[in-house]
Amino acid sequence: MSLPRPKPTKPHAQAYALSNHQYTKVTLADPPSSIDTVRRTQALIIGCGAAGSAAALRLAREGVHVIMLGAAINPADCNSYWAQGGIIYKSKDDSPELLSSDIHRAGAGVCHDPAVRKVATEGPACVEDLLLD
Repeated sequence: MSLPRPKPTKPHAQAYALSNHQYTKVTLADPPSSIDTVRRTQALIIGCGAAGSAAALRLAREGVHVIMLGAAINPADCNSYWAQGGIIYKSKDDSPELLSSDIHRAGAGVCHDPAVRKVATEGPACVEDLLLD
């Protein structure tokens, strides 16, 4: 028999902000001083874009120690940052149907309709959770 796990409380987004000393810039031109350096973590996230950041945030909310590894020196230098049009979000008087129409128009009609429906119905809540809370 297993005991029910208590639901974690949702701290403010600032609780996940990294201080400067937790960010280490490592490049091939400037490798770590010791190749014997070992970093231990419960989760290693490869990629600092929207998917990697969402995964890291979800794990951190569960109390998991996370290290993110990105290809660029600047963590914001990722495909998500440079995506055309940024993040699609609904307006106050929007509906999933209107949002779907916008997505299809932005995708020039080359969209997978089930994916568009999922983004249009579930996406706004995810944006609120990840970016607006």
